[in-house]
Amino acid sequence: MKTNLVVLVSGPSGSGKTKLVNMIIELDPSLYERPKAYTSRSQRENEGNDEYIFCEQKDILQLYRKGALFNLDFLYGNYYGISKYAMEECRKKKKIIIKEIHPDKFSVFENNSQYHVLKILLLGGTIRKDRYKIDIEYYREVDIKRFDIFIYCFNDKELLNAAIYINRKIQDLEHEKVNFQKCIYHKKYK
Repeated sequence: MKTNLVVLVSGPSGSGKTKLVNMIIELDPSLYERPKAYTSRSQRENEGNDEYIFCEQKDILQLYRKGALFNLDFLYGNYYGISKYAMEECRKKKKIIIKEIHPDKFSVFENNSQYHVLKILLLGGTIRKDRYKIDIEYYREVDIKRFDIFIYCFNDKELLNAAIYINRKIQDLEHEKVNFQKCIYHKKYK
């Protein structure tokens, strides 16, 4: 099993990234783990403490300066950083790291030779149905070819089908049924 595989799910706000990651983890909790990250944003209503450690901007900047964060991203007026300790704990447990991330922030993983990165782009959305204009703008900003898997879906059933598909592809990668470098598959769910 490759313990250095990192699955990154990207997409615009409201596309269902967190829901997709949760579904993938639920399909096989013994295989996947989301490392904790720090953020300076406010905790959302009904948001637990599973994904983020909420802190002040000065605290997250201090953690980064001390080398405790794998990355430091500034998005929408807030800082985000994945805990190096949490990532190492995932690896020790022989888990695949799976995390939501902004597409402009892949380089920290791509430039790190200790990780093999599977990049997933999720467009559409389970929250809003009027996403067409948002997605067109997103297409213009993001180089789709950078992604290994492209998914477009609008409801929970389609998202679950996507999670099952991704899980199957990752299992194939883990069992070396497919060459990691050649696992490029674009699927549109309707």
